[in-house]
Amino acid sequence: MGKDSDWYQSKKRRLNNQLQTILEEVPYFAKNYILSEITRLELKTLIAYAYEIEHFLNFINENQKKYMEKEDAYHLKTMELSVIAGVTKKDAETYVQYLYDTSGPAMIKRSMSILNNWFKYMTLKGLVPSNPFSILKKPRFQIEDNVNHLSPEEIQEMFRSVINSTAKSPHQEAYLKKTKLRDYTILLLILNTGIRVSECQGLDINDIDTKDNKISIVRKGGKSATVYINQKVSNVLQEYLQDRKNMLTKFPDEKAVFLSIRRTRMTVRAIEKLVAKLAQVSLQSKKVTPTILRNTYGVELYKKTNNKELVGTMLDCVSTSARYIKTEHYITKREAAQAVFISEKAQDIKNEKK
Repeated sequence: MGKDSDWYQSKKRRLNNQLQTILEEVPYFAKNYILSEITRLELKTLIAYAYEIEHFLNFINENQKKYMEKEDAYHLKTMELSVIAGVTKKDAETYVQYLYDTSGPAMIKRSMSILNNWFKYMTLKGLVPSNPFSILKKPRFQIEDNVNHLSPEEIQEMFRSVINSTAKSPHQEAYLKKTKLRDYTILLLILNTGIRVSECQGLDINDIDTKDNKISIVRKGGKSATVYINQKVSNVLQEYLQDRKNMLTKFPDEKAVFLSIRRTRMTVRAIEKLVAKLAQVSLQSKKVTPTILRNTYGVELYKKTNNKELVGTMLDCVSTSARYIKTEHYITKREAAQAVFISEKAQDIKNEKK
């Protein structure tokens, strides 16, 4: 699995189409900057840059229209460079205040960084006289010391919401029969490996090696990586793959491990909704995402190993590993798979099926 996999190539095509759609909507001077970053940034990050610039341009455009006799005097794609060259520090502050009213701290910091980089580029190219974002006071937000994660009790409740789920109708019974083991496997896999939801969604059948207890995934940027799994996860995956062999698929060559009820690869959004639904049933007062499941793995791994570098390596986010934190000692990735064991204490789902 990697950049040559069908799933990754399909994802890359979708992202390229998404980027092209945005580029067709923005003026040439924004398009030139976005394309100048294409070799430096990952495609998904580049799209985020493009969306932010488009968002800012729309904001400026709407403000400009207030002073024009014709409401349609400016179309975004044909916006003149002079409009952006005339953006002042006050305009930038107005936009940041708008972000404060509509976005969270992380979004504000990201937006200001993107726009600062864009105006810096245009200043260096002589397209605008100055960079209004470079002289703005940087916002200060309190960084949370604690990672949002699940407690052992909350983990058990989520597992029980899968294992003890019951049907209210024959139709729902048929649905649960098809999805119960799938849902349990997804929950167990993310909690015991910390893989991203996109990495889980992208798994193909031949990426699972239950003999050597490992899976192959595609990390950010299309990097191939091996993630080792504990025996419990390996056993459940093996059982699920046996069921998967008997599943009808919409396309004869479908390789996805996790299928939707429509018999195609589950989407990232579908997995997110699945996790949210399980949490809603079991933890009514808490919103849970796949990222929180991933955080839970990171917290548990740090508790067992006291190795922040290992946590960063296993989660593929070394720069943020300090959040999980402190002392150091060497441990291999295969040993790390055995260090964390997050499972249900209730009856095994295999017995539940009987």
